Amino acid sequence: MSFDLFVDRFENGQSIGASTEEFERVFGPFEVERDETRSFRRLRFSDRGEADAYVSGAGACMFNHFGGEEFFERLFEFLTETGRVAYWPGADCAAAVANPISLSQLPADMRRSLRPAVVHSHSELMLRILA
Repeated sequence: MSFDLFVDRFENGQSIGASTEEFERVFGPFEVERDETRSFRRLRFSDRGEADAYVSGAGACMFNHFGGEEFFERLFEFLTETGRVAYWPGADCAAAVANPISLSQLPADMRRSLRPAVVHSHSELMLRILA
């Protein structure tokens, strides 16, 4: 996809990010290129899917040019293990979490404007994002 997909973690309505080690644990095995000066990583998956990732030192990240089922499997794993929220441009339900507890940690205006959904599988996450 050619739009930006943001992934971050919130606590009491504030972005707290997380360690880049969490990103590395899930996505590191798929990294084929890295440019530290731009916080850039290119990921390639066994199903020929790819993603460009930008990982900040604060632990927030952004994906673009992403695709392939395996990308969504890993993204769902990332949301599940870290309590993060994925959000993207859109007018209707433009965010998703894997853990309902994460909803209570989001800023109120983010909950109102993005109307996040709780997803239970990578397939459901993929359908939400690509809708």
